[in-house]
Amino acid sequence: MSTRTRAAVELYESIRSVPAAVWDGAVRASHAPVFYERSYLEAYEDAPLAPLERCAYLVATVDGAEPAHAVLPVFVQPAIDPLGALAAAFPAVAPAGRGLVTPGWHCYDGRIPATRLDADLLEGLVAALRDLAREAGIEWCALVNVAAGAALDDALGATSAPIDERFVLDLARFESVEDYVASLAPKVRQNVRRWRRRAAEAGAIVTVRRAADADLDGILELARATAAKYGTADFYRPGAFQSFVRGLGDSAVAIEVQIGDRLVGGGVCLVDSERFHTWTCGVDYDAAPSFSPYTVMFVESVRAAFDRRLPLLEGGRRNAEYKLRYGLRRQPLDGYLLRFT
Repeated sequence: MSTRTRAAVELYESIRSVPAAVWDGAVRASHAPVFYERSYLEAYEDAPLAPLERCAYLVATVDGAEPAHAVLPVFVQPAIDPLGALAAAFPAVAPAGRGLVTPGWHCYDGRIPATRLDADLLEGLVAALRDLAREAGIEWCALVNVAAGAALDDALGATSAPIDERFVLDLARFESVEDYVASLAPKVRQNVRRWRRRAAEAGAIVTVRRAADADLDGILELARATAAKYGTADFYRPGAFQSFVRGLGDSAVAIEVQIGDRLVGGGVCLVDSERFHTWTCGVDYDAAPSFSPYTVMFVESVRAAFDRRLPLLEGGRRNAEYKLRYGLRRQPLDGYLLRFT
């Protein structure tokens, strides 16, 4: 007869206090993205992109012949659903107000990093979330943007629903950025080459560099203007955005397109051991009427991924028609709601 071992769970108030071997080991073992790495969480803790009341880092451990760990960053937020995504996905309950969110709305690849994700670890994490919610006087916890098919409903005691989608480009199929461009449909391929030529004719300069050294004020202005078209400009908060990106250090790369002294396109990309993330960007089409700064930046991001020998390019969310046209595949995302009463 097998005996289940209850998981022990530790809660840390700062990622800097979590034993590196445990947290980083779980992140590596599960191939978790940059959003779970120490550099990202330290930057987010110091300069939160969304208003928050408290950070909590849960570490669940099962000892024995084969010890296992699972980790989870959780944030107590005054607004659990700032984008209205939960209300759209769960209209019957439409949670609002204060809540627990993991891993955060600026992350499009949610998961529970673990060396071995088993029922005992999940049970321990849920118990810790319940205690945290009770202490904070909170009813709801949302685990957001998890790849569809994870089927965590029963293990978490949660309700799930489709919530969004992200887009991924498998670069391992190509030898180079030129090989990738050659794989595109003829009209798309012609546009890429046309925009490159017209960008050169316009005197555009494309720069790829450490994001901390880039024109972050200019990139923020462009990103907010682009997001404003979807009513989400405040997703990028002045001051917090620049401080957060600078705190990322070498985990963040900027791509800038400039004509003279004017920034016409700019984006911040994130880097982990397996992926190049086109995390956020903005463009000023009025300042570059003869070409597409967005396409120039996107192709440059593919080049940057190849330069770093990374097998995946994460294209983020939104703009599905464009991303599918450029060869990215759709990855549906689910949200999980836990109710603590």
